[in-house]
Amino acid sequence: MTVTGFIADLPDIPRIITALVQWLACLVCILPLKRRNSVRGWRFAAVSTLFLVTQCVYMVVTDGFEGIAWNLCMAVSALLMFCYIRAVSATSRNNAAGCCCTAFIASEFAASFEWQIWCYIHEHFDIRLKIWGILILLLVYGIVFICIWQINKNISSADEEFTVTGKETVWRYLI
Repeated sequence: MTVTGFIADLPDIPRIITALVQWLACLVCILPLKRRNSVRGWRFAAVSTLFLVTQCVYMVVTDGFEGIAWNLCMAVSALLMFCYIRAVSATSRNNAAGCCCTAFIASEFAASFEWQIWCYIHEHFDIRLKIWGILILLLVYGIVFICIWQINKNISSADEEFTVTGKETVWRYLI
Protein backbone atom coordinates (compact mmCIF):
# COMPACT_ATOMS: atom_id res chain seq x y z
CA MET A 1 0.00 0.00 0.00
CA THR A 2 1.31 3.45 -0.86
CA VAL A 3 1.53 6.26 1.67
CA THR A 4 -1.27 8.11 -0.14
CA GLY A 5 -3.47 5.02 0.03
CA PHE A 6 -2.68 4.57 3.70
CA ILE A 7 -3.63 8.17 4.48
CA ALA A 8 -6.84 7.89 2.47
CA ASP A 9 -7.75 4.68 4.32
CA LEU A 10 -6.79 6.01 7.75
CA PRO A 11 -9.87 5.71 9.95
CA ASP A 12 -11.08 8.56 12.13
CA ILE A 13 -10.03 8.73 15.76
CA PRO A 14 -12.79 7.21 17.90
CA ARG A 15 -14.73 10.07 19.48
CA ILE A 16 -14.60 8.49 22.94
CA ILE A 17 -10.79 8.63 22.71
CA THR A 18 -11.01 12.30 21.70
CA ALA A 19 -13.19 13.01 24.75
CA LEU A 20 -10.77 11.17 27.05
CA VAL A 21 -7.72 13.01 25.73
CA GLN A 22 -9.46 16.39 26.01
CA TRP A 23 -10.30 15.64 29.63
CA LEU A 24 -6.72 14.56 30.35
CA ALA A 25 -5.34 17.70 28.70
CA CYS A 26 -7.63 19.94 30.78
CA LEU A 27 -6.70 18.07 33.93
CA VAL A 28 -2.97 18.44 33.25
CA CYS A 29 -3.39 22.17 32.55
CA ILE A 30 -5.51 22.65 35.69
CA LEU A 31 -3.20 20.87 38.13
CA PRO A 32 -0.64 23.68 38.51
CA LEU A 33 -3.37 26.34 38.81
CA LYS A 34 -4.88 27.53 42.05
CA ARG A 35 -8.30 25.92 42.48
CA ARG A 36 -11.45 27.59 43.69
CA ASN A 37 -12.06 27.09 47.40
CA SER A 38 -15.50 25.64 46.67
CA VAL A 39 -14.04 23.02 44.28
CA ARG A 40 -11.49 21.06 46.29
CA GLY A 41 -11.16 17.43 47.31
CA TRP A 42 -14.18 15.31 46.50
CA ARG A 43 -15.92 18.23 44.78
CA PHE A 44 -13.00 18.57 42.36
CA ALA A 45 -13.22 14.81 41.65
CA ALA A 46 -16.99 15.10 41.16
CA VAL A 47 -16.74 18.08 38.77
CA SER A 48 -13.92 16.37 36.85
CA THR A 49 -15.95 13.17 36.54
CA LEU A 50 -19.01 15.13 35.44
CA PHE A 51 -16.94 16.89 32.76
CA LEU A 52 -15.49 13.57 31.55
CA VAL A 53 -18.97 12.04 31.28
CA THR A 54 -20.37 15.16 29.58
CA GLN A 55 -17.49 15.29 27.10
CA CYS A 56 -17.78 11.56 26.33
CA VAL A 57 -21.54 11.73 25.77
CA TYR A 58 -21.22 14.85 23.63
CA MET A 59 -18.43 13.44 21.48
CA VAL A 60 -20.18 10.10 20.95
CA VAL A 61 -23.54 11.75 20.12
CA THR A 62 -21.89 14.03 17.55
CA ASP A 63 -19.98 11.16 15.90
CA GLY A 64 -20.45 11.13 12.14
CA PHE A 65 -20.54 14.87 11.62
CA GLU A 66 -18.23 16.03 8.85
CA GLY A 67 -17.05 19.27 7.29
CA ILE A 68 -18.40 22.48 8.81
CA ALA A 69 -20.59 20.57 11.26
CA TRP A 70 -17.52 18.75 12.60
CA ASN A 71 -15.70 22.07 13.03
CA LEU A 72 -18.66 23.47 14.96
CA CYS A 73 -18.72 20.35 17.15
CA MET A 74 -15.04 20.83 17.93
CA ALA A 75 -15.68 24.49 18.79
CA VAL A 76 -18.40 23.42 21.24
CA SER A 77 -16.02 20.82 22.63
CA ALA A 78 -13.40 23.55 23.22
CA LEU A 79 -16.10 25.67 24.89
CA LEU A 80 -16.88 22.77 27.23
CA MET A 81 -13.16 22.52 28.02
CA PHE A 82 -13.08 26.25 28.81
CA CYS A 83 -16.12 25.90 31.10
CA TYR A 84 -14.44 23.04 32.98
CA ILE A 85 -11.20 24.98 33.45
CA ARG A 86 -13.11 28.08 34.51
CA ALA A 87 -15.34 26.13 36.92
CA VAL A 88 -12.50 24.57 38.89
CA SER A 89 -9.68 27.10 38.76
CA ALA A 90 -9.41 30.44 40.53
CA THR A 91 -7.95 32.25 37.56
CA SER A 92 -9.07 35.01 35.24
CA ARG A 93 -11.16 34.44 32.14
CA ASN A 94 -8.17 35.25 29.90
CA ASN A 95 -5.89 32.85 31.78
CA ALA A 96 -8.55 30.14 31.57
CA ALA A 97 -8.84 30.79 27.82
CA GLY A 98 -5.06 30.46 27.51
CA CYS A 99 -5.15 27.16 29.40
CA CYS A 100 -8.03 26.02 27.20
CA CYS A 101 -6.01 26.75 24.04
CA THR A 102 -3.04 24.85 25.44
CA ALA A 103 -5.26 21.93 26.48
CA PHE A 104 -7.06 21.81 23.13
CA ILE A 105 -3.86 21.86 21.06
CA ALA A 106 -2.15 19.33 23.35
CA SER A 107 -5.17 17.01 23.21
CA GLU A 108 -5.39 17.12 19.44
CA PHE A 109 -1.65 16.51 19.12
CA ALA A 110 -1.69 13.57 21.55
CA ALA A 111 -4.79 12.00 20.00
CA SER A 112 -3.48 12.34 16.43
CA PHE A 113 0.00 11.10 17.30
CA GLU A 114 -1.30 8.06 19.19
CA TRP A 115 -3.82 7.23 16.47
CA GLN A 116 -1.23 7.40 13.69
CA ILE A 117 1.08 5.07 15.62
CA TRP A 118 -1.80 2.68 16.31
CA CYS A 119 -2.94 2.66 12.66
CA TYR A 120 0.62 2.13 11.42
CA ILE A 121 1.22 -0.81 13.75
CA HIS A 122 -2.23 -2.20 12.98
CA GLU A 123 -1.66 -1.99 9.21
CA HIS A 124 2.00 -2.97 8.89
CA PHE A 125 2.42 -5.50 11.67
CA ASP A 126 -1.12 -6.87 11.66
CA ILE A 127 -1.37 -6.62 15.44
CA ARG A 128 -5.08 -6.65 16.17
CA LEU A 129 -5.14 -7.18 19.93
CA LYS A 130 -6.89 -4.39 21.84
CA ILE A 131 -4.30 -4.62 24.61
CA TRP A 132 -1.67 -3.23 22.20
CA GLY A 133 -3.94 -0.30 21.39
CA ILE A 134 -4.40 0.40 25.08
CA LEU A 135 -0.66 0.13 25.76
CA ILE A 136 0.16 2.52 22.90
CA LEU A 137 -2.49 4.94 24.15
CA LEU A 138 -1.10 4.86 27.71
CA LEU A 139 2.50 5.25 26.52
CA VAL A 140 1.87 8.15 24.12
CA TYR A 141 -0.55 10.01 26.41
CA GLY A 142 1.76 9.42 29.36
CA ILE A 143 4.76 10.91 27.56
CA VAL A 144 2.87 13.86 26.06
CA PHE A 145 1.01 14.82 29.22
CA ILE A 146 3.97 14.39 31.55
CA CYS A 147 5.85 16.82 29.29
CA ILE A 148 2.92 19.29 29.26
CA TRP A 149 2.50 19.00 33.03
CA GLN A 150 6.21 19.60 33.60
CA ILE A 151 6.21 22.67 31.35
CA ASN A 152 3.09 24.08 33.03
CA LYS A 153 4.53 23.36 36.47
CA ASN A 154 7.75 25.20 35.60
CA ILE A 155 5.83 28.18 34.24
CA SER A 156 3.58 28.28 37.30
CA SER A 157 6.51 28.08 39.72
CA ALA A 158 8.39 30.82 37.84
CA ASP A 159 5.45 33.23 38.13
CA GLU A 160 2.92 32.62 40.85
CA GLU A 161 0.07 33.58 38.56
CA PHE A 162 0.72 34.09 34.89
CA THR A 163 -1.33 36.79 33.26
CA VAL A 164 -2.76 36.57 29.78
CA THR A 165 -4.01 39.82 28.29
CA GLY A 166 -7.12 40.15 26.16
CA LYS A 167 -4.97 40.75 23.08
CA GLU A 168 -2.97 37.56 23.73
CA THR A 169 -6.20 35.63 24.19
CA VAL A 170 -7.51 36.82 20.82
CA TRP A 171 -4.23 35.87 19.11
CA ARG A 172 -4.27 32.40 20.68
CA TYR A 173 -7.73 31.74 19.30
CA LEU A 174 -6.85 33.10 15.88
CA ILE A 175 -3.76 30.93 15.65
